[in-house]
Amino acid sequence: MPTAPTNPAINVQESGEKGALQRAKAILEDTHSRRMETIGENHFETLASKYQLASVYIYSGELLKSEKFSIRAWRGMKDQLGEKNPDTLHTEIRLSWAYCERDKNDEAEKLQRRTLDNMVEVLGAIHADTTIAMANLALTLSKIKGKIGEAEELKLKVVDLREIVLGGNHPDRFLARANLAFTYDQQNRWKEAEDL
Repeated sequence: MPTAPTNPAINVQESGEKGALQRAKAILEDTHSRRMETIGENHFETLASKYQLASVYIYSGELLKSEKFSIRAWRGMKDQLGEKNPDTLHTEIRLSWAYCERDKNDEAEKLQRRTLDNMVEVLGAIHADTTIAMANLALTLSKIKGKIGEAEELKLKVVDLREIVLGGNHPDRFLARANLAFTYDQQNRWKEAEDL
């Protein structure tokens, strides 16, 4: 059974090694090209390479390419595995990220709401992947005028759920708290931001 594609681009980006992102991009582009030639565009492994390339393109600032590869990966996963398969939902998260990076916040919000609803239905509300979908929606909402209150509510929920799911000292919980502090900062609520 397929599993969500791992993403070497994230590790390369976080390492900060000069030139590592470009090397990873070249390797992933070559891998994708070979998979297209040998196993075809709609094979799960080819779709996984599209997903990985979408991340690399975001990190390298190639946002239009990222969006295009995200769309192709998402459509392929949806056709192969179904709309509510966890791997399909992961590609939806990637696509919504690409939309956000291109300031297509309305498209991102719509997709993120659907993804979150499907994650809750398929994986449950108390699941690490569900908190990712919720956090992404909250970040998008914080960029849309008039939706900061809803963003704050979701971010509070993410902080609480990540403590339950991941534990109090997990790095993702601290990231959730930082995102909430940013929302307080956007509202000039500096004391609350500082207290986090």
